[in-house]
Amino acid sequence: MNDATLMQEDFAVRCQRVLSAARAMYSNNPDWLSFFREILGIMGKARQCFAAEGEFVQFERTPEFLEIQNMLNSLHGRRVPGSHAVQEPTRVITVRLPESVHEALKREATDHNTSMNKLCITKLLQVLNDEAEAAVERGGVAGANRMGAYTPSASAPPNFRSTYGAAQM
Repeated sequence: MNDATLMQEDFAVRCQRVLSAARAMYSNNPDWLSFFREILGIMGKARQCFAAEGEFVQFERTPEFLEIQNMLNSLHGRRVPGSHAVQEPTRVITVRLPESVHEALKREATDHNTSMNKLCITKLLQVLNDEAEAAVERGGVAGANRMGAYTPSASAPPNFRSTYGAAQM
């Protein structure tokens, strides 16, 4: 075997290591923020496993990452009593966008019976990479059911991207 093959196998092993950690944590029914912090956050398992330049971006294009995103989306869609979300300070960002996009987001939040803040966080957490979405279609990784609950199946995650999708933002 050549060095490139060994490195790729090593990469695949690390992908599985991160996915295993995510599955184990998910099975304990954590709140979404703890899950994000422990798995995908700055000091999370994925950043530890993919610390070399460009590796995390490569990891974001894998079926394992998509499955983790689906778990995160499922967790984000529910409330956990006694959640620590109140314990972590929040930060405010300002996003400038055309009035028509703002109105579309406002309408979409109303349609989904959620706040603009939650809708925007959900959109930010979604996979925006077309290659990653294509990997779901090709590889049949775990998805989420229509109610947003994570299920290990070949279905794609429900999508908050409306007709006003990310391409227009």
